[in-house]
Amino acid sequence: MKARFVLLAAMIALALPIFAIGVLVTGQDNSQYYNLYESEVTVSIEDQVALVTTRQTFINSFSTNTPKYVFPMPEGASATLLRWQYDGEWHLASFAPVPQDSLPPNPGPGWPMSLTAYMGATPLFF
Repeated sequence: MKARFVLLAAMIALALPIFAIGVLVTGQDNSQYYNLYESEVTVSIEDQVALVTTRQTFINSFSTNTPKYVFPMPEGASATLLRWQYDGEWHLASFAPVPQDSLPPNPGPGWPMSLTAYMGATPLFF
């Protein structure tokens, strides 16, 4: 019984890092954050591949509407789909098997330290 509990605790501890929440930022210095209203995460395992789907709803409380979406991705992970709804219309981002552009306004030295620490070394940026 004790061995099962230890195994279960170890599995939960190992699974915790895969759950993450994206951040919607705005402002000239990217220090303003949209309020997260709702978040849902589902995980399915197919052979040796984990498919993680997140659904997040943000509330826009700013007068400007130029948000940037940043999502923490583990090194070696791949994003396959990003879509969002704005003003009742759905939009779809396209992905290509090339490295992300390193030019601003991508995450960089000017971004808040807490955001870059949360996002890690290989975030998805849109």
